[in-house]
Amino acid sequence: MLTIEIPVSVDLRDLSNLPGRVQSVYFRRPLGDESTAARRHAVVTRLAEQGVGASGLRAVDDALCDVRPGRGAVALFLGDDGEHRLLSMPGAQTADSADWSALPNLLPLLAWRQASPAYVLAVLDREGAELTVQPAFGGRPDTVRVSGPDDEVCGNAPSGRPQDRFQRRIEDSRQHNADRGAAAAAEALKTSGARLLLVAGDAHTVGLFTDRLPAWVAQEADVRRVGGGRSHDGAPGSRTDRDKAAVR
Repeated sequence: MLTIEIPVSVDLRDLSNLPGRVQSVYFRRPLGDESTAARRHAVVTRLAEQGVGASGLRAVDDALCDVRPGRGAVALFLGDDGEHRLLSMPGAQTADSADWSALPNLLPLLAWRQASPAYVLAVLDREGAELTVQPAFGGRPDTVRVSGPDDEVCGNAPSGRPQDRFQRRIEDSRQHNADRGAAAAAEALKTSGARLLLVAGDAHTVGLFTDRLPAWVAQEADVRRVGGGRSHDGAPGSRTDRDKAAVR
């Protein structure tokens, strides 16, 4: 039996080239040391009831035995010649299912892909932006800090300097860093292919940032405001929960 593990970004039409009738199995990854024996047995039983032969059932059971613990699920597609393809679906909340038909059952996989788009998160403050690029389909995110020199504001001003001049320096710094953050966010959208930009921070800084985004971002991307900022302003995971809600 030939096992081919393919990236989730693969052209799904390729799965239709598997020969004969195709077994389509969706299987939740085990959590910790959870046993999958009963769930594997249920999957095999459903396929047997649909008429899958002994060799095909063994191939499915063997492949599911190798599924490692984690969050999400896997999608398994197996053709009549024994060739099968296993796709990882990080974060997918897909129930175990099994079908045997002339075409692979791609609906759960398509639904998960549509719910897992690439996006860029910009968390803003006066000093700059923290940019997180989340690849599509649950890839590993990458976070960078974008900021400019803040000497004018952070340095100790001579005694007696007027407060309004100090405030102007703060505003100048905020605007310069908004320029840098907007340029970096636009570049992140371009290089990642993402078309969703989530923006968090205080209203004034967010306004400066969005005003400085290139025109093509407004035309081609969905720019959405999300709550919170860089400070610890909520329970653990609140930042992530808000971002997931915005993506949904």
